[in-house]
Amino acid sequence: MIGRLVLRALVGGGAAWQCEVQQGVQVASLCVGQTPEQAVKILSRVFALCRAAHSVAARQALGLPCVHGEQQEQILEILRDHVMAFYVHFPKFFGLQPDRLLVQRINIGQVNRQVILGADVSLADMNSTDLTSWLKESQRENAPLLPRFLACLRQKIRPTWGRIEVPALERASLTTFEQNNVSLSGYDASLLPDYVHMPLLQGVIAQDGGISLFVRVLARVLDMLACIEGYVMARPAAWLSEEILPQGWGLTRAARGVLWHKAHVHAGVIKDYTVISPTQWHLETGGMMERIVASLPSGEEGRLAVQVLLCALNPCVPVTIIRD
Repeated sequence: MIGRLVLRALVGGGAAWQCEVQQGVQVASLCVGQTPEQAVKILSRVFALCRAAHSVAARQALGLPCVHGEQQEQILEILRDHVMAFYVHFPKFFGLQPDRLLVQRINIGQVNRQVILGADVSLADMNSTDLTSWLKESQRENAPLLPRFLACLRQKIRPTWGRIEVPALERASLTTFEQNNVSLSGYDASLLPDYVHMPLLQGVIAQDGGISLFVRVLARVLDMLACIEGYVMARPAAWLSEEILPQGWGLTRAARGVLWHKAHVHAGVIKDYTVISPTQWHLETGGMMERIVASLPSGEEGRLAVQVLLCALNPCVPVTIIRD
């Protein structure tokens, strides 16, 4: 389990930022020697931010029946994570005030797409021209916070920042990892692959010359809207279907992407247990975080770019930023 991420601004030539990952305790080892039921309770307590997602994955891996209402709770915790990012944590870096009242309304189901976007439009179906026009109109003072935030992002961050190409994590990749214990640092385990085919992202990718930080933030926005409207894409691809998972596997979607649990149970007791979160894939040496950080600028632009990166990839570990 990852313990902490340190992003350090460098002085001099070469890369402007350095990515340092500090390892933490392997929490999944606490499950060894426990019964499957005990393990689910342990994991749900330890991984409190994504409690429902870990419970779903653990029950799959351990062969336990699902709990009624847990999938809805899983969607709600994904929604809460996005909402806190867009309405509380990150607007301040663009001179915008948080909207805690709207956070409360979202959490109790009192908003719809029109309230969020300021118009009854389909964000996912916009082309790049539609998006530009919508963001321009959204710069007025009385516009909702989310489009004003996105308009600031589009103005202030460059398409080249964080623009890397990484293949999506696939079933075959997981099988290779399990059989050969090879590194999966070169894969994208985020929620982006769930939405990359949509017209909005396809248009921005073409305009930006690749998958930029802005594209990744837009993917989070689409995921938030999917949660609000009740059709969140919990990775519907066949390889994540519970019916075809190998014995001892648990796979589901958490707020940050693909969550994988692996268990070996013998005579009702857990002999081995592994949890690999989206953050763990991305923080591996040579992984997405390290590669994106290497592409960020220095100085004041770099400070802003780092905050956008954290909004886009959303690591579920404490982050320390050390600047000159």
